[in-house]
Amino acid sequence: MANRRLLLGALAFAMFAAGPTLVSAQSEDNLLRLAPESSNVIVRIQVQSLLDSAIGRKEGWAKKQEAKSHAGLSLPPDAKVMLQASKVDWTDNFKSLWDISIVLTNHEPSMALIARAEGGYTDTIAGVTAVYSPRNAYFVPIASKTIAMMIPANRQEVSHWVASNKTRKNAAVSQYLQDSLERAGKSQFTIACDTSNLLSVPQVKSRLRESASLKGKTIDLEALASVLSGLKGISLSVNATDTLQGKLQVDFSESAGPIQPFARHEIKDEDWERIKDLLPG
Repeated sequence: MANRRLLLGALAFAMFAAGPTLVSAQSEDNLLRLAPESSNVIVRIQVQSLLDSAIGRKEGWAKKQEAKSHAGLSLPPDAKVMLQASKVDWTDNFKSLWDISIVLTNHEPSMALIARAEGGYTDTIAGVTAVYSPRNAYFVPIASKTIAMMIPANRQEVSHWVASNKTRKNAAVSQYLQDSLERAGKSQFTIACDTSNLLSVPQVKSRLRESASLKGKTIDLEALASVLSGLKGISLSVNATDTLQGKLQVDFSESAGPIQPFARHEIKDEDWERIKDLLPG
């Protein structure tokens, strides 16, 4: 996490110093088009909307954001939207195989400044001038006034991703991720996780038999396993007004009726603290 904050800080410095241009900005609606097809987690932060919210103004998030940017710890000071696409291995302790953070701003990035700030070097990848960072990341100007940071610095993966975006006209991520972001609407913070085809009925039945929380309870094991194995995904959207209000949604391919007696979760204070850690303020 610390390395990623510093990497975003280098991006912030370069974009702040680059100055305004007359090039039109990449549309917010098109950012999802830039996410790799194999992404199974998407995080979207409506940065400007979040900073302009009542709670954002009250807490002084804009000033904190700018201070962090100059200190090399956060997003560019003129960031409008950030979308992070990740490929997570759910079977290996939720290990992230790669992350791509895509930031839409009001300025064109200076790759020379990013290279200097990072102590890295410029590199041409798939016909695009990119920057390698010794912090194990590549920076790529992926669209007008839009820059991306990919971790780890796998040059071949970056090349394939950049090349695919030159011809892609529509979003290629799963329909579940697309639907989750559309359902979230104007929410300032959204995270969606695609877990489709992750679980099999025999796997779930084995886990249920070992579950301490179900000991002594009368359950329909077949029905419960059937529902849980059909887990499509989980999404969380947060709206910032004068408070933070979140909605957690778990989606299944069939009716969730069999699990309702056992499914109860409240978002506790410590959960909100983890969410707030991801916000730019």
